[in-house]
Amino acid sequence: ARPGRVHGPSRRHVPELLLATVDRPPWLPALGEPCVIQARVCRQKKRQQGEAHAAAVSQALPFLEYDLHRQLQYKLQIQGKNALFGLRVTVDVGETLLLAVAEATGLCLPLLPPARPLSIRRNIDVLDDEDRYLVQLQRQIEAASLASAAAHAPPPSPHANGGGMQPAGAMLPQDRATQAGHERRGGAPPRA
Repeated sequence: ARPGRVHGPSRRHVPELLLATVDRPPWLPALGEPCVIQARVCRQKKRQQGEAHAAAVSQALPFLEYDLHRQLQYKLQIQGKNALFGLRVTVDVGETLLLAVAEATGLCLPLLPPARPLSIRRNIDVLDDEDRYLVQLQRQIEAASLASAAAHAPPPSPHANGGGMQPAGAMLPQDRATQAGHERRGGAPPRA
């Protein structure tokens, strides 16, 4: 993922996506409701035993993980989320099949760049009813992704207008704390 710019006063580079195996800390702010995101990948393999079986599984695991990660990214984009918490991955190895399942809780964190809506590109011609159905399905997925991204758009930052200037009458949390300290001491806050 390409690094984006954070939506706060420091404007540092941050990753577009956060994947964490730990649960979400209770103090971490989020936009909207969390949702369960699940990805599944199946791969066929030849029936083998012993070292050949172990080697086949070892060679297939990186591709399974890559496909899981890609599916998680797509599903996050569709849901308008930019972070996963409580990520659990299970891999089942059968005689002729490998099955990997990843499950996590998706959230939209306001301190990360907002999720980009999913864009599906088609480079083949539409020839029959099945193709027309697939194009319609692609448009529905893109519309759902666009709606989710709009629903999870971060609120405007107090630093967004004019190089960090506050709107008239607005106070930042540190300003409120300073004012509260002056009031406790019985003095008036200094006027700027």
